[in-house]
Amino acid sequence: MIIVMSKHIESILQTGSAYINRSLVNSKTDYHSHNFVEIAYVAEGTGIHIVNGIEHRTSKGDIVLINYDIPHEFISEDEPLLIYNCIFTPAYFNDALGESRNFFDITDRFLLTNLYTNLPTDYIFATADGSENNHILNIYERMLQEFTAKQIGYRDIMRGYVIELLVIICRLKLSVNSGKTQKMLEILEHINVHYKENIQAEDLAAISGFSPSHFRRIFKSLTGKTLSLYVQTLRIQDACNLLKNKELSVAQIAQEVGYSDMKHFYAVFKRITGKLPKAFR
Repeated sequence: MIIVMSKHIESILQTGSAYINRSLVNSKTDYHSHNFVEIAYVAEGTGIHIVNGIEHRTSKGDIVLINYDIPHEFISEDEPLLIYNCIFTPAYFNDALGESRNFFDITDRFLLTNLYTNLPTDYIFATADGSENNHILNIYERMLQEFTAKQIGYRDIMRGYVIELLVIICRLKLSVNSGKTQKMLEILEHINVHYKENIQAEDLAAISGFSPSHFRRIFKSLTGKTLSLYVQTLRIQDACNLLKNKELSVAQIAQEVGYSDMKHFYAVFKRITGKLPKAFR
């Protein structure tokens, strides 16, 4: 489903400005795409962000750049998600891009050419922590202040903030895609072998040489999942194969893939597959 801009938002974008808002997601948004570029930032809460059919665990510090016509939705969990949105069209940076429907026309023809080389063209997902996370939140708050007050020159000030956000997203993504990638690939290989065991982020961080918080950020940026969800997904995939191909009881299969708590196994299995084990079988 494509979300058509309201007349109010459309008029704002046509006047050469960006649109900024802050909202709470108490359950879920519609799965939708749109005819503008969006930079969505999670300031509080935990949940799921489905982008172009791919499920990402999302929490404080996540920021994603979504191109035209890319469907997505937010789903909150235990607490509401506080989302900041910045939307704009390529014409916001250059009037010559007035007919463009692709964010990367900006990078090719106007700015950030070298930074965005070889990055994804549908969406870019990154995670900030510590001072960088606080910095991003501060940028959004300042944009909101400018957008609300609309003092002379506010469009130009906001444009500078949007450019800053774009560079930050690129830096976060490229820091993950550097030489650290090889270390993380080795960690992933280790997890793929030992996923039935009790795997802790602190232990993997020690192996990789990263701090636990830095390890979690890099892991999530590379895989789109938290360590817990990644391990759970491997276990449930294994459980599904056993349910289809082995004459074992559900309890035996749960034990086989690393679960001693049946209630927890049922909950994880249903969350990932949409069904209970017996129904899946």
